[in-house]
Amino acid sequence: MRRASLKDVAARAGVGLGTASRVINGNGNVKPVTREKVLKAIEELNYHPNNIARSLKTNATRSLGILLTDLKNGFDTEIVRGIEAEAGKADYSLFLTNTNKERSKMTSCIKNFVEKNVDGIIIVGGEITEEFYTDIKQFHIPLVTVSCESNIKPEGQYASITIDNERAAYEAVEYLIKRGHTRIAMISGEKDERNAGIPRIRGYQNALNRYGIPIREEYLIEGNYTFLAGYKGAKRLFLLSEKPTAIFAASDAMAVGAEKALLEDGVKIPDEIAVFGFDGLDFAEYMHPSLSTIVQPRYEMGVLAMQRMLEFLNAKGNREPKVIVKHQLTIRESV
Repeated sequence: MRRASLKDVAARAGVGLGTASRVINGNGNVKPVTREKVLKAIEELNYHPNNIARSLKTNATRSLGILLTDLKNGFDTEIVRGIEAEAGKADYSLFLTNTNKERSKMTSCIKNFVEKNVDGIIIVGGEITEEFYTDIKQFHIPLVTVSCESNIKPEGQYASITIDNERAAYEAVEYLIKRGHTRIAMISGEKDERNAGIPRIRGYQNALNRYGIPIREEYLIEGNYTFLAGYKGAKRLFLLSEKPTAIFAASDAMAVGAEKALLEDGVKIPDEIAVFGFDGLDFAEYMHPSLSTIVQPRYEMGVLAMQRMLEFLNAKGNREPKVIVKHQLTIRESV
């Protein structure tokens, strides 16, 4: 059976081809009665717009490239769900790829998206360097980043969606201090990583400085946001002669790894030590004891990222390029 065309829809509805097109694309003023005729014809003919033909005519594919930097930790999932939900409403399809935090793969992934003729690119996590941004700009397509730090001076169609990582870390450590802790250790991300490593360490140190608590080098353990890094970090901390009474981990995965190490050694949480995480991943609530954490509104961040992308694609993207989304301090049994 031949697939119905836009011309068939227009004929069934008794309207011109241009009118039928305006109804389908949501453009222009069409009388409600006429709109209903077109919508009824679409339903009766089971009409689906031919996106390939549309792309040839408009030079737009209604597709986006989504570049993920680390699927293993589960952080990206809710962000992608938010992007996908909003993209579906606007009839956009997504190409997803994951770099596993390999910076060398980022440029090749972007070029692959460009070869697919995507209308825009969203990058989730990681870091945007000036060199990488220069590579992207040559393709002249919109770019939105989520939970992705940079040192660039954005130009044109660029937007960033993130939380204030430094402030969030400060508030977590301040909470521990106000609960009476002065021996607070941190299991951080990579110390040279701009996205979450450096700002969360800075927030930790700023809180200690603010309350006159000495910064102890042996209390800062570098990790990489994995369960194993948290596990090994906690083991190292409990070999110290003066053990910490609280651990602030820069990710929920590391906080859970730390909890496992402590419980193995018979350490009671939170009676003997408090543990605080970061990110607000779903499993944190179901740990025993349940994990206190900084919640990032990841789904909402994904929705917002797609909304900003649509603003660019519809020539309405003139707002502030950097959007700071509010985080939430969530207190549970681990403190």
